[in-house]
Amino acid sequence: MDLNLLGHVFYAFLAVGMFLLAHKNGWGWVFRCTGELGWVWIGWEMQMSSIWIWGGVFASMDIFGMYKWGMKK
Repeated sequence: MDLNLLGHVFYAFLAVGMFLLAHKNGWGWVFRCTGELGWVWIGWEMQMSSIWIWGGVFASMDIFGMYKWGMKK
């Protein structure tokens, strides 16, 4: 498994998610969560707790943002 290539793919998910959110499109949360959970997996595979812990923190923040976003509609 090429973790370097997957890292680029998951960063692309994060970038697309931020772009969509900037345009007030709720699908941005799905892209961001996918990207962050991908980084959790990469961190786990690389045995780097700093990557999977912070990926989990950011994924949790994305889930919270998705929840708050839904409450406003």
